[in-house]
This record gives sequence, structure tokens and C-alpha cells, in this order.
Amino acid sequence: MSDYEGQEIKKGEIALEKGTELNPASIGFIAGLGIRKIRVYRRPRVAFFVTGEEVVGIDEELRPGKIRDTNSITLSMALSQENVEFLFLGRARDELSDIEEKLKKGLKVCDLLIVTGGVSVGDYDYVKKALENIAVEAIIWRVAQRPGGPMFFGKKGEILIFGLPGNPTSSLVCFYEYVRPALLKMLAKEKVFLLEMEAALLEDITKKPDGKTHFLRGYLEKQGNAFYVKSTGSQGSHILKSFAISNCLIKVPGEITHIPSGTKVKAHILPI
Repeated sequence: MSDYEGQEIKKGEIALEKGTELNPASIGFIAGLGIRKIRVYRRPRVAFFVTGEEVVGIDEELRPGKIRDTNSITLSMALSQENVEFLFLGRARDELSDIEEKLKKGLKVCDLLIVTGGVSVGDYDYVKKALENIAVEAIIWRVAQRPGGPMFFGKKGEILIFGLPGNPTSSLVCFYEYVRPALLKMLAKEKVFLLEMEAALLEDITKKPDGKTHFLRGYLEKQGNAFYVKSTGSQGSHILKSFAISNCLIKVPGEITHIPSGTKVKAHILPI
């Protein structure tokens, strides 16, 4: 009998809980128990593309009326932080046929499909119509929040489809608040939403009486035994700089128009 017998695991004890993310040590541990095969959740496959005639790549000339394609970069980086496989399908023109073609291509290879742009109500916003044409079941169309109001969520069979706004901050907020939780749920995680903490405001916050929940880019820090939070600058949905220096989203409920400094608010901690 080995001097180490019974030290690794006791009879009747659970080896690894359901939902445990496998790594070299956990796989070695399972092998040490003489187990050759286990049932696992495979990594979700995500496909995504961006829309808009005005969008140009990072290496293309930025002519008047054009904007850089930041959504494909920010989404790629956000997805790379999660345990998923992802495929960028490129940019779609503001044409119904091109958007439908990209949607059909993505649906053949993914568990979750993301489209950015083209989900509002402008003359060239064709995504919602394209989704209808290929029989995607619409579940959510528009959310009472800022930024990120014109968001779409639907299903095609077992595949989840998210239509995110074209503005980069709106798109990223919707990713963290809605898309990421869906991906973590696919991975059998129990805690899927951003960690929510209470912190005292270091400044007054005022917002329009629009009845919408606002997610403000903020910076949370600990001072002594307490947590404090402040905004990181301009909150325009097209501005990424204030997102780049933030570590949380300050949640301001729809019915609130003014919060004085010192008031405790809810902050959603970003996975950075």
C-alpha cells in the first residue's frame, strides 16, 4: 500500500464539478484516476461580420464620409478573452442580398452569430429585414438603454443571433451585457453576468429624463475599506477613449435623472 493512498481523492468524492474549465492539471488529474474519456462542452463557435458602406479597414485610406472599422477589432479582442472559437466573415455592403449572404454563411458554421450595424431604422439599415427573409425568430428588438438601444436578438433553430448597433461603444456595451452572458451559459458557467459591485460616486451624475437605463463608462477604485467610482469622460456612443480607460460600467436606472456625489451606485466590472 502506498504512503499516499487516499490523499488525492476519497472514495465517493466528486472528482471535478460540472462546469469546471479543463486545463493541463485537471486533465492530468483525470488521467491519474484511470479515466480515458469524459463528456465535455465544446467551445462555442462564434461568427460575426460588420455592415456599412462607410466602414473602411485599418489599412485603407480614410476619405471624407468614411470611418474606421473598429467593431471587428474590439469584438475580436473581446471574444479572444473567452473560451470560444470565432470567425470574422468580413464587411457586408449596405445591400440586402449581401447581408443575407453573410448571414447564411455564418449560420452554417456557428452556434452564435453577431452582426454589427444596420439594425436601426435608417434608409440603409437592412439587417432586420434580412433576418426576417431567412426566417430568424425575433425575440428582442430594441432595448430601453443607452448606449445600445437598437439591439436585436433572435434564434434560428438552436443558433443565437445578435444584431448589435454600429456605434463602437454601443456594440461593446451590448456584447458585455448580453452576448458574453449567452456564451458563458453555453459553457455551462453558473455566474454569467458581469460582477456587480456597489461604490460611492466621486461626482454628480445627471442624465436626460428618457426612461432608459444608462451604462456609463467608469473607473472604480478602492480607497481604504471602501469602493469609489467616477465616469471616465465623454459618454457619446461613438467615443471609445472613455471606454479604453474604464474598468466598469456605472448603471443608472431609467427613472433617475440626477445622482449626487457620494451616493452609492451599481457598477458592472469589466473583464479586463
